[in-house]
Amino acid sequence: MVSVQVLYLLLSAFSSPVQSHLSAFHVIPGNMSHTEAQAACKGNYSDIVTVYSHKDNTDLAKMLMMAGVDGGWIGLHYNERSEKWSNGDPVTYRNLADSCNTWIFCAAMKADGAWESLNCSQKKYFMCYEQAVSPLNYYLVLENKNWSEAQHYCRRNYTDLVSIPNQQQNEKVMKERKNITDPFWIGLQCDGWNWADGGNSAYRNWSDEPQLTDSCVVLREGGNWVVESCRNKNSALCYKSSIHVSDEAMSWEQALDYCQKGNRTGFLTITSGTTQKEVEHELWRRRVSDPVWVGLRKSRLFGFWIWTNKMAVYPYSNWDEGNPPEDLLSQHCGAVNPQKQFKWEDLNCLSEYRAMCHVCL
Repeated sequence: MVSVQVLYLLLSAFSSPVQSHLSAFHVIPGNMSHTEAQAACKGNYSDIVTVYSHKDNTDLAKMLMMAGVDGGWIGLHYNERSEKWSNGDPVTYRNLADSCNTWIFCAAMKADGAWESLNCSQKKYFMCYEQAVSPLNYYLVLENKNWSEAQHYCRRNYTDLVSIPNQQQNEKVMKERKNITDPFWIGLQCDGWNWADGGNSAYRNWSDEPQLTDSCVVLREGGNWVVESCRNKNSALCYKSSIHVSDEAMSWEQALDYCQKGNRTGFLTITSGTTQKEVEHELWRRRVSDPVWVGLRKSRLFGFWIWTNKMAVYPYSNWDEGNPPEDLLSQHCGAVNPQKQFKWEDLNCLSEYRAMCHVCL
């Protein structure tokens, strides 16, 4: 088996937070159907791969070349139509009249803030956002592009096409349109392609527009995707996540001890938007709905929040109320709550929840 670890650490002279991509890609050479490939990935790693970005796609293509393999199954397959945000956010809010069951479309925002379903090949203005700052910065780009071209532009120059999780955010995006009255692309897309592990990626890299004669996808040398019969024989492209979630619930102190045993290397810390997205995906994939302990705790000596690895909770944070809990009301231990759009919140340290740990890849 050949593997390329996609874990990278970026440290600055000012001790800024570590940026990490918490997964490693692997190829299993062989002659497997799509079903057999997914079973092999689950048996040896986490699952068959979901491709979230052009960088992911490039890394996978390089890995195939290194392994001397001309193609490998990825997790994409044609099934029921579903809505997905370009950046992988869960669809928790929609402002559309059309149903995704009706036809394949991309969404644009109108002057009144309502969305409309349009053919993705239409040329429109579009809105990007930048994740590196808080609050988010929005950029309305006054260039006519189809949805895929707009997505590529936003990812190259900012973070992605804008994602809208609630009515409040919808109003913010509407205000950013300034005096423009024409509809503009947002990041919502409806299509029938879905990822085997439940991933919510809208990234595509078709060699040609897919013909729905077959329903599984192979990544070929050079990074292009082609649709093939799921019964065809190919190698498998897999990923392994370094996020571990305990089966049992426990107090925060018990979770701290649990995360330091076996191949676990401590509580998970979330120091970037990239890591936050991977946490959300992993909890969604595991169907975890209750809060999960992470390595957040408030220092009783200094009165501010820190990670268990001694890193400050700055500049990236994802608190439920936008800011760390007030001193008098704080309960001293931190968790990620899937029921609150995966925001962080402080909870009683004696309450029992599952633990989220980091494991060696």
